Amino acid sequence: MNTRRRRRAPSGAAIIRGPANLAGSVHRSLRPGLAFTYDVPGNYLRPSRTVRHLSKTNFARALEAMPAVGPGAIPARQGSSYTWAILMDDRIRSGDW
Repeated sequence: MNTRRRRRAPSGAAIIRGPANLAGSVHRSLRPGLAFTYDVPGNYLRPSRTVRHLSKTNFARALEAMPAVGPGAIPARQGSSYTWAILMDDRIRSGDW
């Protein structure tokens, strides 16, 4: 019997705070060699490779699908490739999902 308890997933606001600490660091999408950075100028995240802004609500809703096998598993989210890459980064998820 698996007695390990899954920790509660953080809120969208917490997800924005976590990546804010890693703003400017390199992240990678599933596409080989596609690296990106981002900044967090407010309650949203702005990836370097797109003009899209990803809100904390976007991350909160994407958390419902975590752990996801890839960006396609979190459809209807803005910038799902970026959202997935950030949420699945070990520096962000810390084993939470």
